Amino acid sequence: MNTFCQVAVNYPKHQLLTYKVDLEDKFEVGNLVEVPLGKRNELGCIVDFVGESDVDPEIKYKKIHGLEKQFFSLNENELKLYRWVAKYYFSPLGKLIFDALPPYLKRVKEPTFTQGEGKSFPLDLNEDQQAILDSLFEKNFETFSQSLIHGVTGSGKSIIFLELIKKVIKEGKSVQFLVPEINLTPQFVAFFSEFLDCKIFVYHSSIKNSDRFNLWRKVKELDEPIFVIGVRSSVFLPINNLGLVIVDEEHDGSFKQEDRCHFNARDVAIKKAQIENIPIILASATPSVESYYRFKHNKNLSYYVLKKRFNNSQLPVVEVVNNPIDEAESWPISDSVLSQLEIVLREKGQAIFFVNKLGFSKYIQCPNCGFTFECPNCSVSLTYFSGRKTMECHSCDYKIPERNECPSCGCLDLKRSGYGTEKIFEVLQKKFPTINIERFDRDDLKNISEVEKRIEDFGKGKIDILVGTQMISKGHNFKNVKLIGILGVDGRLNTPDFRAQEKVYQLVTQVLGRAGRFGEKSVVYLQTQFRNELINCIQNHEFDKFYENEILVRETLGYPPFSKLAYLVMSSRFRTRVETFSQKVKNKLEATIRKANLGIEILGPRSALVEKRKNQYLYFIQLKTDNFNQLLQVLDSFNEQMSVPSGVQYFIDVDPLNIV
Repeated sequence: MNTFCQVAVNYPKHQLLTYKVDLEDKFEVGNLVEVPLGKRNELGCIVDFVGESDVDPEIKYKKIHGLEKQFFSLNENELKLYRWVAKYYFSPLGKLIFDALPPYLKRVKEPTFTQGEGKSFPLDLNEDQQAILDSLFEKNFETFSQSLIHGVTGSGKSIIFLELIKKVIKEGKSVQFLVPEINLTPQFVAFFSEFLDCKIFVYHSSIKNSDRFNLWRKVKELDEPIFVIGVRSSVFLPINNLGLVIVDEEHDGSFKQEDRCHFNARDVAIKKAQIENIPIILASATPSVESYYRFKHNKNLSYYVLKKRFNNSQLPVVEVVNNPIDEAESWPISDSVLSQLEIVLREKGQAIFFVNKLGFSKYIQCPNCGFTFECPNCSVSLTYFSGRKTMECHSCDYKIPERNECPSCGCLDLKRSGYGTEKIFEVLQKKFPTINIERFDRDDLKNISEVEKRIEDFGKGKIDILVGTQMISKGHNFKNVKLIGILGVDGRLNTPDFRAQEKVYQLVTQVLGRAGRFGEKSVVYLQTQFRNELINCIQNHEFDKFYENEILVRETLGYPPFSKLAYLVMSSRFRTRVETFSQKVKNKLEATIRKANLGIEILGPRSALVEKRKNQYLYFIQLKTDNFNQLLQVLDSFNEQMSVPSGVQYFIDVDPLNIV
């Protein structure tokens, strides 16, 4: 009698493939194996066994070549998580598994780790922190539960984390700690290593392949309790004897993967905790509207709030100032901000300037004929970088040397419009030539070591002013920041994104949270032409009022948390092909929805905001419903039945955070 198994093969299709196995082969569910696929061999994962009565007797099934011994088998809970992610986010299971696994290396060695010192924390928790901790300690840590700690910036959420981690480690279990960005890991390692008495491991894309492989192997086998800090990709780490998961900055968009499988690591972490039957703690100063709504309206979830900063420090004063005119000498920084900066520097304080754009100017345009230098591969203008005298595309790798003459009319007086970190840096350097100013963006800092060194130098006072992008907006705990300038938020509000106001509120609140964290008076200058409820809420640190305004709009328009969204994104090198296909998809979806009488609303198809990226034209269709099961039904049907023409690709983005 023959036995057959279903294998999730590492290929870009959703179907599981059936292979024949001999009875003497000792295969198990979760084994990673080598299988024949067409004319080549490929890796796969056994997900199920079936009998002879469950297969087509007319098909001659191929045999599995053998066990892929150099890889690790997946246990039951790991496979459950991968299968849930693949189903929820419409990702091919085999591709998801092998994208998540680290590259295999033959040389096995001990991974790098930091040994905790196990010191006692020198300060007592305040009354609010202690109340939250007492409540959390009363929970059963042997079962799944969800908690949200909503604490203003500098409220001491990390101290609560520390006490929780200590408890779990003492009980012999490990803890996983997720952060949205790599640059946050050094400061958390420094903080936790001082007070925890265990091995601390770090996992992210910047560590060497050898460390990633060896860490993956180690955490799966290790019996002793450990603490693992990681970014989005670390959510799939198979940590043995896991006892607690913490997701810091749960609102952050960096947890959402925007290529391959479009998963949100926060939501995957929640599912992981449920499968492992352990608690999960979410935390943020600016929780997402969806999370806040869910925790406030579900009595089975625990919501905690910290409205005051730790150690009696005060939130910064927020002053709203107008943007200067383009002709101003100090443009784009207001003269009034520079005047206050001069006072802060004279008093030996430090400052941060935030603008979430790289480069010197957004684009270069001819004032005579209107010609703009654009990317031939993408429908975007080229950003000018003064440091390397180039014009570059932010969507692809295209770049050209700086041009001083218009190629259309020959004009020599080209105009640079818009600004980024390089421009802000130049203005400040001209104004304060003796002051030490550095940048904090991915263009200037190439790896985690450089990030760590820049943070360390700023913390030690070796840098007076730091000019940064979103990298500087969250988590960093600077002692001497007395002034923050926030520029360029107006453009973010002028986008057709229903989350635009939420994103601006979160971003600005996180940036201003870097000031005054150790009791010193501080001021944040928000440069904007807007004077509206959103700006008032930011200025007065009123999250509740912002949320009340925002949730009313969401409910009126039927957007999350009152509905579920999915995007069908289609692309091709040929505009006519993707236009035709997207309209065909819409017609097919409408027919399916009408036939089954489903409550799903379709918007589109329409071109993406940036229609052409990397020589691919993008069109998308939005699906919106308050019945997620119906959405799954329609998208499953689409995946199984839709014939995709040559030269056209598509992907499905469930719970999208950014408009296409």
